[in-house]
Formats: sequence, C-alpha cells, structure tokens
Amino acid sequence: MEKVSKKDGWPRFVRSGAVVVKVYRRLRMVDGESVEEFTIYFRLAGKDHRIYRSSLKAALTLAKEKAQEIERGEIDTITLAGADCAAYRNVSEMLGEEGLSFEIAVRDLI
Repeated sequence: MEKVSKKDGWPRFVRSGAVVVKVYRRLRMVDGESVEEFTIYFRLAGKDHRIYRSSLKAALTLAKEKAQEIERGEIDTITLAGADCAAYRNVSEMLGEEGLSFEIAVRDLI
C-alpha cells in the first residue's frame, strides 16, 4: 500500500458550515495493478464512521451530503443494547399497527 503525502492535496476536506468531512485516497495493488480507493471519514455521536467509494467524484458527493446532513442535524444515532433494542422494536411494531408514533403514545400516557 502506497502512502500519499500531504503535499499531494490529501486528505480533501469537505465543509458545510462548521462540519468537516474528510476524504482520503489510498492506492492499493489488485492483480498487479495500482487501484485508487477513497474513504469518507467523519465522527458522529463520539464514533468514527468510514464509507468507501471507488471514484473521487462519488466520494466527494457523498462527503458533501453527509456534511450537510450532520450540519442540519438530520443524522441522529442511538445505541441500544440487546433487551432494550428488542423492546424498542416490539413497541415500534405495536404502535405502527395502531397508526401511532412514540411521541403521541407518550403524550397520552403522561
């Protein structure tokens, strides 16, 4: 695997407001040929996220979309452990069958 020096303009930084998503370029050998691979990297909810694309254009487009989603607060994450996840799915299914949302159900309960 060949490393690309920073003087070559890598990584690329895609900004949307205060949000920065990085795009890295990696060269690797496949069947004796050097192939480019692009990694879109961002942090969200304290976790690293990496998405891979084979073309620079696709990587930059996706990086811009992710930066805009993060800036607008459209990407929300929640981590649920085993039993909590199962309970969430069951309740979600039951409410969906009744045509209710969590918010409405909680308002009625409280």
